[in-house]
Amino acid sequence: MDLNTARSLDDQAMTYYEQGRYEEAEPLFQQALALREKELGPTHLDTAASLNNLAILYQDQGRYEEAEPLLRRVVAVREKELGPTHPDTIICLNNLAIFYQDQGRYEEAEPLLKRAVEAAEKELGPTHPDTVTCLNNLAMLYQNQGTYQEAEPLLKRVVEAAEKELGPTHPDTVRSLDHLAMLYQSLSKYEEAKPLLKRTLAIRERELGPEHPDTASSLSNLGMLYQNQGRYEEAEALLKRALLIWEKEPELTSRDAWACYNNLAILNQDQGRYEEAEALLKRAIEVTEKELGPTHPDTATCLGNLAMLYQEQGRYEEAEPLLKQVLAIFEKVLGPAHPNTARILNNLAVLYQNLKRYEEAEALLKQALATYRAVLGTEHPNTAQSLGNLALLYHRQGKHKEAEPLYQQALVICERVLGMSHPETVRIRRNYTRCYTNPLNLGQEKDEQLERRL
Repeated sequence: MDLNTARSLDDQAMTYYEQGRYEEAEPLFQQALALREKELGPTHLDTAASLNNLAILYQDQGRYEEAEPLLRRVVAVREKELGPTHPDTIICLNNLAIFYQDQGRYEEAEPLLKRAVEAAEKELGPTHPDTVTCLNNLAMLYQNQGTYQEAEPLLKRVVEAAEKELGPTHPDTVRSLDHLAMLYQSLSKYEEAKPLLKRTLAIRERELGPEHPDTASSLSNLGMLYQNQGRYEEAEALLKRALLIWEKEPELTSRDAWACYNNLAILNQDQGRYEEAEALLKRAIEVTEKELGPTHPDTATCLGNLAMLYQEQGRYEEAEPLLKQVLAIFEKVLGPAHPNTARILNNLAVLYQNLKRYEEAEALLKQALATYRAVLGTEHPNTAQSLGNLALLYHRQGKHKEAEPLYQQALVICERVLGMSHPETVRIRRNYTRCYTNPLNLGQEKDEQLERRL
């Protein structure tokens, strides 16, 4: 009877979870777990399923410290009961790796994903859908680390396997095309990304319909591409279409609509339409605070982008407390060594630089640079960007001997990883050149690099 009760509790909790009613779902998941632990024991597979449900609930709320021990228990139970190459074990290895990846703990995520890939290839074969999923996740890890040369061949292999095994219009195939396109966007290879994004949009409109949430994702992704190319009118039309779709799906608000508000805001900001941008960002903050909570990383991302908007307008007194609030959230929820934490340190440093508070700016930029080097590696574009910003700080103070080697390091990384014509490479090369040709007057263009999240 208790096990039937546990199943009933799980069903009701899952309904609440899918509706975003996390506070109501949590005690039901906890009760179901307690019943299974009592009746079946702590190492039963059904107990592990309950642990996994509760862990995912915590993870979605940014409660990582509570989620981690549960996910680790799930891996331990399945490895012991099913073996290290069982498909269910592979899935939970993936889940734990993605959990670490979301927190920027890439060194912990990578060996888990490699284990999952190895086990899946051995047990299921190189083109099995679960193997392809593992390969995709490993590729995304490499992309987040900025090791694009390792990510690209994996993503191409994923696309090829998905097309062969699942067909060219299968949702997983379309998703893999999206991921490859986003990699090309990261490298500013827009002409290579565009046909992939147009293809995914056409498939989703035909297979799912023009009003489906996945169609909205494709609209948003293509809109972001046009935004990066400066094709603002086309970008705005696509992003607004996506938003209209998501606003019709209330249960998707916290996952998708807030991101579209955010991206539309950045589009308006890029065109100097600051009032429209501010209203959209405040709407995004309202949605995320209501649906996810005031200390969720997504809420903090929107607050950080609002601070950046104020910064761009010279509204430093309004920007500073927001940046400090975001920094406190990221340090508590994600940890001080997370890339998102470093991103906010960078933006706060740029604010202090503009206020000529150079000592405070220098300390923050050095901290951000140390984090990027430790977490993302010495060859990541964010590391190069951080080097460039620290060089610019010294440059503005006339400390050219300190600035020059930092510019050189940043330029070498950008040219090698991003290419000679990438906007970040161009920015750093321009500033480096000015170090000699125009050492004190840096001109009217934006020379420091604020970091925002799309």
